[in-house]
Amino acid sequence: MCFALFVAKIKFGVDVFFPNTAPAYYPLGLGVFVIMSLVVPPSSIFAAAGITGGNGRNGADANSGIKKKTLHFFSKIVNPYARASLVRSIGNSICAPFGGHVRFRDNLVADVACSLVRCLVDFEYTTRLFVTGAYEKNGGFDDGNGHNSKFPISPIITCLPYWFRLQQCVRRFYDAKRGSRERVEHVVNAGKYVVSLVAICLASAGQYTTVSTPENENESDVSRRGRHAWLFFLCLGTLYAYLWDIVMDWGLLEVSVSESFWGEMKIPRLKWATTRDRVFHTRTFYAWAVFSNFVGRLAWAVTVTPRGVGVSRLAKMSWFFGDASPALLNKLSTETVGTIVAAAELLRRAQWTFLRLENEYLNNAARYRGDVAAPMLLDDVAQTSWAQEWKFSREQTHENNNTKSVYLVVAANALVAFGVAYVFYLVYSR
Repeated sequence: MCFALFVAKIKFGVDVFFPNTAPAYYPLGLGVFVIMSLVVPPSSIFAAAGITGGNGRNGADANSGIKKKTLHFFSKIVNPYARASLVRSIGNSICAPFGGHVRFRDNLVADVACSLVRCLVDFEYTTRLFVTGAYEKNGGFDDGNGHNSKFPISPIITCLPYWFRLQQCVRRFYDAKRGSRERVEHVVNAGKYVVSLVAICLASAGQYTTVSTPENENESDVSRRGRHAWLFFLCLGTLYAYLWDIVMDWGLLEVSVSESFWGEMKIPRLKWATTRDRVFHTRTFYAWAVFSNFVGRLAWAVTVTPRGVGVSRLAKMSWFFGDASPALLNKLSTETVGTIVAAAELLRRAQWTFLRLENEYLNNAARYRGDVAAPMLLDDVAQTSWAQEWKFSREQTHENNNTKSVYLVVAANALVAFGVAYVFYLVYSR
């Protein structure tokens, strides 16, 4: 509704509710509503609304009952513990790896934050618009270009969620059992976020926003190679994250190793995991999730494709898209395309969260519980060995700290931190 009122005010000059105010107050109202929803969850309001007060029948008792109900209602709404778990998870993510043990909800909150990068950058930009009073100017900030004016802070905001997840992986490696498969998984998972950080640093250092276009054909060899490296790490990170989603986070593909016909060489094979114990007993939904997740992971490619180049290429394919498609795409601005891609990413993350929770509940995929499953009544050798492999008390981590692998991971993590800080120092010192 705020978006519709804002567009009506900007495009047509129609404002039914606040004709004498600036149209920028509509997105401000939407931001205030979102903040209130975060501070006061709907569950608190519903719980407060269900409270009954006094049952007096005379006027004094009735007024007293109304006052008690009103005070009780607002005391329930203004509940400092309403979002305590969310605040603690955010705090633990910020303090990682030096905070406490990483819990599943901490992991989930930081993962979701990786999909909110566009929203966080826009929120920072909008906040500065109102704090500096630039929203009252026709061109916004003094430079008249929103992208350039928000550039110094947007790379940091983009890096933070991936940095938090990297530090959580480091902490979980530190807490995992010595020599266990769990440690290997955390190192491999950390590599996914390192690749993302490298892509962000390359884009920040070279100020890359799109692929090579006719306008920048005269750029230097160093800049061209940097752009190619940026696109390479973007593609590598996309494939990396997609395979991790399907194999590890969702558990839809099982990797089995078998011997070949030519000797002792092991060949990895992918096997479609059974859906017998899952929420949906049909594989159609999971097949759709695999496909749609791949499309969602590749949505960033639309944002780095120049509008003019993309339209000219599509115009040559009018036999497939029709005559009106290129003209329609040409009308979409970069911000419009970015908004559509951000909405698609939020939908993809919602689907990912559902299947991630399902896999963790059924299979203890991330080993947050001491045992993989409830022990069977029958004496099962396989079940016993499985439980012994993954059972590990978090209080015994001090026995696994002083190892060469821990020092190696800590040194690599410090190297990544130094590299990221150095890149941003170069960018801001221009």
